[in-house]
Amino acid sequence: MIKKFCTTLAMLALISFLAACGPTQFTATPVVDINSVVATASISNASISALIALVKQYVASGDITGNAENGLLAKLNAIQPKITAGQIDAAVNELNAFINEVQAQQGMNISAAAANELIAKVQEVIVGMVSSLPATIAAITPQPTASSTLVGLTAPIPVGTRLEHQSQWDNMVSQMAGTIGFTNFTYDAYKLPAQTALKDTLVYYDAQAALSGWGATHTQTNEVPGGSYAVWTVATGEVTNYFVVVQMDNAQEGSITLNIIGKK
Repeated sequence: MIKKFCTTLAMLALISFLAACGPTQFTATPVVDINSVVATASISNASISALIALVKQYVASGDITGNAENGLLAKLNAIQPKITAGQIDAAVNELNAFINEVQAQQGMNISAAAANELIAKVQEVIVGMVSSLPATIAAITPQPTASSTLVGLTAPIPVGTRLEHQSQWDNMVSQMAGTIGFTNFTYDAYKLPAQTALKDTLVYYDAQAALSGWGATHTQTNEVPGGSYAVWTVATGEVTNYFVVVQMDNAQEGSITLNIIGKK
């Protein structure tokens, strides 16, 4: 499992290197500090322990009632072995499931104040698990044109080396916007190393989207020719905002994401 975790971190280190050095340099060998890997797991497990204590505190205060305690604690207790084994993707998925359960119980077996606090703490843990790794994915500031398309939200920070638009991507984005159901949109393209797993990309964007007010996780995924995409949506008044990440994988070109911002 440590080997698998180190492999994932090595991939993230390569992304950082490419973002810093430009799209033409692909020969660097990233170095991963195993002591940092162990430290990250220790910090993450400590965060989960703090969440467990917080749930028990709310049970004692009466903010969590009924059987809600059992489900929440079961999810948190299942996360720590995954972190220790280096299964960061699985741990983040469990944390998103925890958020979904809290939201489902909010106002019923979990008070609104307790639910909001738990969700905020979990989102902090998710971001920390992704961003505190020694080989952090390098972030690039979103373009103002993307943010200006939104109403009441900011665009999640993208990852990778920004690319020039291409006509085939323009056509794909236009078709996808029509299929998903929005017409006012813009997009940017970013290059990742070849064989970057979609699940790793989504772990990153789920964390960034949570910080930007898009919710705990993407609402849907689907396939397109040559890849897959995920959608985040938030309604603000009469406007629905859309954030879509399309990932296409090609043996020659590597992995490319199209980050689409739209509204209707």
